[in-house]
Amino acid sequence: MNRLANSWLLLIAIIIFPFGFAIGYNIDYSLFGLQIQGEEFEHKELIFGIAAGAVFLFGALKATRRWMGLRIVAQKNKFIYSDIISADRKRRISLYGILEIIFLLLFAGYYTTLSAYTVYVGLVYLIIASEHIIHLSIGLGKNLYRIGLTKKALVAVDRESRVLFFSGLRKVSKHQQTLYFEYSNELVLHMPMNMIPNEEVFMKELRQVVNPDKVFFEGFEK
Repeated sequence: MNRLANSWLLLIAIIIFPFGFAIGYNIDYSLFGLQIQGEEFEHKELIFGIAAGAVFLFGALKATRRWMGLRIVAQKNKFIYSDIISADRKRRISLYGILEIIFLLLFAGYYTTLSAYTVYVGLVYLIIASEHIIHLSIGLGKNLYRIGLTKKALVAVDRESRVLFFSGLRKVSKHQQTLYFEYSNELVLHMPMNMIPNEEVFMKELRQVVNPDKVFFEGFEK
């Protein structure tokens, strides 16, 4: 969901850029056969209204999943195993998170100051950037970026939330720096190995919560 939402947030900003540029600087030109007549462009309220709504929707969907993940891992007593993600993963998500926030703030600044018609698009990007700052600060500051095991699922939360259920699980394998979960319906889910602070402890706990007669482990040291 995180990557999908980010892709749409970027795509929307790119799509409306030529319309915002034309209206903001009152420039007339043709785009794919559509005449954009600067401030006189008749569809400007509709285009930027839809864009602001779409940006808000994807931002809200992304935020809902992220905060639900934090809420779940914060309930440590519900986990058989729970630990903070590795230091290496923390450094990586800090970098990615800061870059993500910078781009969101650039979009926010550009569309907020460009025109009265684009200001709402910019404000929505600003709201999303603020949510990212708060989420990153709380996740790292309160050690809520964690990985945990229950009897039914693996839950891993950092900038995005992952829930990998054990029902129908047939194989767990490691390839390079990725942990793969393969299911009987041919579904394959994965997560980065660098989220795990101690692989030996994690794998020991994982083997205890899955059925050893039904789940095959591959690529791990015995």
